[in-house]
Amino acid sequence: MKTTFYFFSLVCIFLLVLSCEKENLQNNRENIESGNQRILSLSASMPENNNSTRIALTLEEKNVKLTWEDGDQLQLLFLQGETKVKQIVTVKNISTDRKKADFDIKLPESINEGLFDLYGVYGGGGLSDTDPALAVLPANPGTAGSLESVGERKDVMMAFSCKEINTQDIKVNVTFRHLGSLFCIILKNLSENSIENIGGAKLIAETGGWAYNNADGGALYDLVNEVFTGIETAGDYISLKSPVNSLLSGESASFWVWYPPLPDVNWPELSLVLNNSEGAVIVSSDNSKPERTAPADVGFSYYFYAVWTGTELQFTDNTFTPPPTIGDLTITGNLRHAEGGNGFIGMVYLRDGMVYYNEALESGAWSGEVSLGSGSNPRLAIDHNDNPHVVYTTTDGKIAYISRTGSTWSETINIESNNSGSCSRPDIAVDGNGYAHITYTDTEGNTGAYTDKPDIMYAVNSSGSFVKTLIYNGYYESYGGADAGADYYDKGSRITLDNIGNYFILAHQHDFWKWMSGADHNYRVRVKSLTAEGFAGATYKYDREDIYDITFDGTSVVALYKTGNNITTSQLSVNGNTISFINPQVVTPSFSNNFSNPATLLALPETRIIGGYSGSNLYTAINTAGQVYSDVTVKSDCIATAASPKSDSKIYVAYTGSDGVIKLKRIAL
Repeated sequence: MKTTFYFFSLVCIFLLVLSCEKENLQNNRENIESGNQRILSLSASMPENNNSTRIALTLEEKNVKLTWEDGDQLQLLFLQGETKVKQIVTVKNISTDRKKADFDIKLPESINEGLFDLYGVYGGGGLSDTDPALAVLPANPGTAGSLESVGERKDVMMAFSCKEINTQDIKVNVTFRHLGSLFCIILKNLSENSIENIGGAKLIAETGGWAYNNADGGALYDLVNEVFTGIETAGDYISLKSPVNSLLSGESASFWVWYPPLPDVNWPELSLVLNNSEGAVIVSSDNSKPERTAPADVGFSYYFYAVWTGTELQFTDNTFTPPPTIGDLTITGNLRHAEGGNGFIGMVYLRDGMVYYNEALESGAWSGEVSLGSGSNPRLAIDHNDNPHVVYTTTDGKIAYISRTGSTWSETINIESNNSGSCSRPDIAVDGNGYAHITYTDTEGNTGAYTDKPDIMYAVNSSGSFVKTLIYNGYYESYGGADAGADYYDKGSRITLDNIGNYFILAHQHDFWKWMSGADHNYRVRVKSLTAEGFAGATYKYDREDIYDITFDGTSVVALYKTGNNITTSQLSVNGNTISFINPQVVTPSFSNNFSNPATLLALPETRIIGGYSGSNLYTAINTAGQVYSDVTVKSDCIATAASPKSDSKIYVAYTGSDGVIKLKRIAL
């Protein structure tokens, strides 16, 4: 599939010529001046080798033709010293091919014998009554809509200048130059349903300073100095009125407008927005047109092609073929985790007992699969330099850590059990200095209890090698007779860092006590940092608690867990040595993930996005509202992960379908 798309289709080229010819015949001048009138014959021509530069607008394929029409008028400026005189003249004769028009001009009485300069403008608002050296650009240009309307409104503006004309000259031949260009968005509806209540479209950028004479229009062009005035008012969008109110399935509509591109200004990256008749946004494009490497020229017709698929608005080529996107990518594998970087989503997945890393690029391509080793349960973190850091469980019960700097992968470092046990279920976070913070389970992280049980561990390599710390001690101990106590940490752990690099580790605790006549079972979701700890409620007798994910939203640490059978997200608040779960949000409907194949959390300011599954179907949630995709089936032994290529605001959920293929689905916020 072709992946290169040009910013504009340039299909109509206007020749920009600044020239004039003068004829001086004294005898004829004396004859013309009879009756005390001084008449100058003006012939306005279009280039002989270019049939696309005329004044009435007609569309022939993609060429926009302009021809002189009966009744066309020019507005003229006579300039002699400080004297400025405005005059309006109507076409007298039009050539058979309509490439040339003649006008008879009466020289103003205030123009003295000798030399003067003549300027003319066609279209727009003509010349200013206050200062006729200023041409007024079209008012509200974005309300034209159709090419016919652009022509009827006379929005296309052209100008000429002819200097040092002698009052003895009887004829002047001039050639126009263009002040702007035509822009056209051709939108095709590829969906099964019609698009209703279309008001218009906008080509919009994140930066301003390029869209001149937008909004209300009526900006000014200085004919004498050949510059646009008030260019600091240039905005960040140009608008185009829709020529239709609705667009049926399979049909297309062309939105037309005329705007003056500013010289020496490169248009930035542009997105397309479709508005309704009230001006509210219907949809914004999923892709964009790249920044131009040179200023847009005047005298061109620029075409933008786009399609509405029913779910996405996309720029396309002139065959209405959308470019590839990140959402088109697929690869075989069992997805275990994903995280977004700038312009990509990194993924770790399993296939045939091997751990792989790959990046789904915004351009719609894979970066290239990298085999990291044999193992299971991989987890991923992307650092602030867009380098991936991966942990996974090796086949011999160790925690493998590997990272990439630029394009070079490090040697694998293994974290082993403290006391000849087995390690598993790792998770990883990376701080601003690129150091890895890892939590994992070690069956022999601590010894000395009556019967050792799995422990929750923490390891960090900020000293140059990994230093390990016991976080939660798992044990079973008999106190004689029927009395015994235990703490079980059988569901692994999750880790994140706050903005200053403090770790927060989320774990599940089963607190067990028994005696001759009974037993107590308590279940908790616990969290611990370097200086504080806390828990999110507890349930008695039956385990209604679970842990899924923990992350940082830029301001607060946010945890995703289950307590009392309620799927919940909460912010974590530290006060002294206590961590509290605050601002809880209960998510409904719930998902069916558990700690072995947990749901994942992408936390943004004010927005919490969950990826998971419900039965055999894909599941997502935004804040408290869960959604089951009955048309998307998944492998339940894999993980669905919400992630974003951070260069834009698009959110995707990556998952492995029931066919064993990893896919990405965009989530609408």
